[in-house]
Amino acid sequence: EIENLTMKVITSNQDADELEAEGFEFRSYPTKWNYDLEMNRKRLDQGVLTFCTFVGYELAAIQWVLPSQQAHDRMGTWPQKVDYANGEASSRGAWVNPKYRQLGLFRHAAYFHRDPYLIERGITVLRAASSQYNKAGPKLAMGIGFTDYAKAHYVKVLWWKFWKEVPFDTDQSM
Repeated sequence: EIENLTMKVITSNQDADELEAEGFEFRSYPTKWNYDLEMNRKRLDQGVLTFCTFVGYELAAIQWVLPSQQAHDRMGTWPQKVDYANGEASSRGAWVNPKYRQLGLFRHAAYFHRDPYLIERGITVLRAASSQYNKAGPKLAMGIGFTDYAKAHYVKVLWWKFWKEVPFDTDQSM
């Protein structure tokens, strides 16, 4: 069992400043998605929510949720179909510290922290997309209750972008 577990929702760089003043750091933590150590700051400026799990003061897991079309557009992510106006949001950049993988920490944080927070704000469907080359992402997503809902094809040629989703017949709620 993991002791000294703290879960935080960060909605702005001001929140992050306050959190870091308490000793919890995540903006300067080198994850796959924060390779330049500035991406976490940029994402918060773009309106993306951050769900962090700490063991002591060490970052153990992080997940980003795009709560609006505006945040989606600002982040410049895949043109995935998400009905933000009807209680859907998009998830990106989930990461678990290798030290804490395979311990159920991410699932615990999702069920007891992320999901209640989102549901309280009217978000009842969370969508995520991952590359066919990303083997860990879908496994992590399935482990916290995501189900496949579509296969997507994305092609980008110069300035033209083509995105096509072929839906599966599945239940899409959290």
